[in-house]
Amino acid sequence: HGMEWVVQQQLEPQRLVQQQLQEATAATVHSQRQGQLNNSSLRPLPSDDWLLLLQLSQLVQQHAHRMASQQLCTCLNGLTYLLLQHPQLPLLAVQSYRLALQQLLQAAQQQLHQFEPQGLALVLHSAAAVARAPHGTGPSNRFMKKWYCYSKAGMSGFSPLDLSMSAWALGRLQMYPPSQWMAAFWSHSKAASPHMGAQELLMMLVGIACVEPTPRLSTTAATARSGWLPVVAQQLQQHLSVLTPKQLSALMLALARLKYQPSAAWQLEYQQAWEASQTQFNAAGHSVVLWGVGSMPHTTQQSEFRVAWANKLQHALQAAVTRAASAVAAVALMKLRQAKQQQQQQLPGAQQQVLQTQQQQQQAQQQGSGQDQVSPAVADQPGPQVRAQPEQPQLLASASLLHPADCTMAVSALARLGPTAVDPEFASFWLRQSRSQLGNMNSEELSVCLQSLGRLRLRPPEDWLQQAMACCGQQAACLKHQQLVMVLWGCARLQYLPNVLVTAELLMSAAEQLPSFTTHSLALLVWSLGMLRLKPNKECMRLMLRQAQLSFRRFDGQDLYCFISGLYRLRYNPGERWLDAYAKVLASKVQIIGPGNYRKIAAVLRAMGHSCEGKPYAWILDQAAVAALCDWKQPTKQLEGS
Repeated sequence: HGMEWVVQQQLEPQRLVQQQLQEATAATVHSQRQGQLNNSSLRPLPSDDWLLLLQLSQLVQQHAHRMASQQLCTCLNGLTYLLLQHPQLPLLAVQSYRLALQQLLQAAQQQLHQFEPQGLALVLHSAAAVARAPHGTGPSNRFMKKWYCYSKAGMSGFSPLDLSMSAWALGRLQMYPPSQWMAAFWSHSKAASPHMGAQELLMMLVGIACVEPTPRLSTTAATARSGWLPVVAQQLQQHLSVLTPKQLSALMLALARLKYQPSAAWQLEYQQAWEASQTQFNAAGHSVVLWGVGSMPHTTQQSEFRVAWANKLQHALQAAVTRAASAVAAVALMKLRQAKQQQQQQLPGAQQQVLQTQQQQQQAQQQGSGQDQVSPAVADQPGPQVRAQPEQPQLLASASLLHPADCTMAVSALARLGPTAVDPEFASFWLRQSRSQLGNMNSEELSVCLQSLGRLRLRPPEDWLQQAMACCGQQAACLKHQQLVMVLWGCARLQYLPNVLVTAELLMSAAEQLPSFTTHSLALLVWSLGMLRLKPNKECMRLMLRQAQLSFRRFDGQDLYCFISGLYRLRYNPGERWLDAYAKVLASKVQIIGPGNYRKIAAVLRAMGHSCEGKPYAWILDQAAVAALCDWKQPTKQLEGS
């Protein structure tokens, strides 16, 4: 009430503002009444409350340039909280909020040189929260440059909480800090890690996993990072037994993204912590842990341990989905029974007599067939005694749904672990669950699923493949070139040729994106088309050959083999000049492509009828000369192109 009085005294609302706000309120309530009234946390605010929030945001715009650092952070967090709690605000209030947030960030940018170390960490944390809000805005590049400069100079005064908050905020903002700043962060956070708690260590690790998943080219920063990860992992090992299921899954996700391989003792202790709280994990948590187990680097000695752990995770994931589905199905079945009882009570007397007669006839048929008689009193009671429940298995099947992201993470993890890690029972379960979610998957999830199935050589039923490729055809315009190649490569490995309409959509999308293809994607595209015997039109083939010839110098041995073998399987003759250019590049790279790829390439060139006689690089098809030049052992049996 005191804040409302201050607002009304300093900023008296105008009639025009009130009229616009009332109109926006009426329009918003009318359009969102059906969905929002069912959710108590998103109910529309009264117009007086909207007006009060609008006045507050306008007051913030007026006084932002006079606020101190603590006040700026408080207002940023407060406005962000209001945006998260009330995403249904009308456009008039949202615009005022965005202007207020921008004014606060600009005021903080001008005062960064006056901030204390704690204030620097707090303002970046607040800026990350602002960017996360539905209608929020992120900090500018100039703001971040100043923040890096002042925070690096005062990082020695950062507390352990300040360091973890800064790392988390940078991860939320998807920033890429300078190498000098990261080197200072590695040093100070490594020294402060013994004084951090479990929450602070986890926040810092998750933020760094988003900021820097791969080491930098800078030797100093890469060395500091390699020494930082073991220290943080060792400190977290002491807290594994007290972490919640959500924290355990976040920890595994962060380590997998960082491509860090913990020690065998660390992994064993983590597994024990996971087993202790296994029943508290939901399906998403099990999927994340399974993805982490499959994505983390591992040695040959750890393969058996990881495969055994993956089998436990598959059973746990299946049990978590079935347990939740059973609860949903039980509730749905109870509501169906209640609806049937109400419907029968509302029927006229004549129809009730007809229903009773039908029930008596059914009971008589059951007695004649020797089945046990079920009394009407028992039949009306919910429980296991009820025989006529044809809707229960249907409800259970429809309720046991695995989220598309969880489907993708699970099959991707198994593809990384290899076919030996796949449990046949879980494979059947996954195919049933994913079939109902194919229509909800985005382009990335569809491509990852098909590629993973191809890596595992796990061929789904025909109707599953037809539905998956139909979804890919609908999203062909949204597929990136890597995703297109993943889809076609998966089909090639599964030996499945899509129908003509889907194939036309995919090839049209690939032709439009050819200039953006990498050399590896281009080579895999031609190889996949060759395996499927799917020959594009002449114009598309001409563009692919032209782009390959321009990027021959960037091809590695595997790319050279995939491209030429794809052309051979398509029975396509690229011409003498193109093959001469290919052979010339092959001669310049023969020492680095390896003997296996060279022998297969030479066999394909001879099968295509190409000869380099009379040319300076004619020796490239002489295996004995190439083996002597590259110090290879001459093969006892000549390989044939497949």
